[in-house]
Amino acid sequence: MENEAEIPLDSFSCKDTSFRMNHQMGWLTVLVSLYFMPQPRTSSGVLERTRLRPPHSYAVIMHNDDQTTMDFVVEVLMQIFRLNYQQSMKVMLKVHKEGQCQVAKYRSLDMAQTKVRRAMQAAEQEGFPLAFSIEPIVED
Repeated sequence: MENEAEIPLDSFSCKDTSFRMNHQMGWLTVLVSLYFMPQPRTSSGVLERTRLRPPHSYAVIMHNDDQTTMDFVVEVLMQIFRLNYQQSMKVMLKVHKEGQCQVAKYRSLDMAQTKVRRAMQAAEQEGFPLAFSIEPIVED
């Protein structure tokens, strides 16, 4: 195994650096990656701090239709979105009256998509056109 002194640093690109150091020196990969990352600069060339925002949350929205039965909607809300009976009834009635309602909020887009996919598959199996959408929620 080669040591640090035997590797000429100017002999390979950033991609090579990351790959080789990952296999040879482990944690140094992070340092090299940070070194080669582009830094935000103002027009004067001075580094500026990047403000990190908290990760998005994702709202699952249920939409009304004239064919899906109220009983089926309540069942989906209880089985897939884990709402209790009273919460499910409240959401179902709000969707019926207002046309749509937020069903749940997830920190992960993947989780929101999984829940929507399961609910829509259940509706499709029963022949209902139940529709959902997912919207990002920016929290300040």
